[in-house]
Amino acid sequence: MSVRTLSQQKLSANVYNKRKSTIAFPEFKAASSGSFDTLTVATHAAGDLMLAMGWGAAGSTVPVFTGTPGAGDVPNWTRIGNPANGIAMYYAFATKSNHTFGAWSSGSNMTSITISNVSASPIGAYSYDEGHSNNLSSSGNATTSTSVTGGPKSLVLYYGAATSDWTPVTGFTTRHSAVPQWYLKLLSRNDPTTAPSSNIFGTTGPAYWAGSALEIK
Repeated sequence: MSVRTLSQQKLSANVYNKRKSTIAFPEFKAASSGSFDTLTVATHAAGDLMLAMGWGAAGSTVPVFTGTPGAGDVPNWTRIGNPANGIAMYYAFATKSNHTFGAWSSGSNMTSITISNVSASPIGAYSYDEGHSNNLSSSGNATTSTSVTGGPKSLVLYYGAATSDWTPVTGFTTRHSAVPQWYLKLLSRNDPTTAPSSNIFGTTGPAYWAGSALEIK
């Protein structure tokens, strides 16, 4: 049986650590918010994952992409699940660095998000929900706060929109905040493997709110 020398063991450890350090994790890159008809796509490059999230406000129509996917500079937007309660999420891979947002049916509260270092199949678990201030603490309306977790290499994003300003519960990093019409915040879960224990808006939140959560791999 051969026995490795101390130098060989150190070399092996260095190779392992080097490989480990080069493993790519999904990384938040940029975000921008505005009305669907004027919004500029957040800074991106070929290969990046682009997300479009939007809220039609309480009781309003869900924002729907109505353009031709992949036409000209428009991304090949694909809807994530079945939008509900006024909020929707779409994704596309960037093929260039000058994409335009495209045509949408509505949406005064839209957010463009760019994520780099994603896998070939980047969309993991997701959820949608909406409610009002008197059901924030109800287990049936814990919204995206308790329903989506990911692996240790995942980026778990939470998108919250409300009719008044709000402070996210602990355990999140705020990646983007804007008020194109209503109050929008894009959050990432500090520990993607665990779910928050309460609604992301807290227990005394805005009069009307909507949230969505998405795991990026």
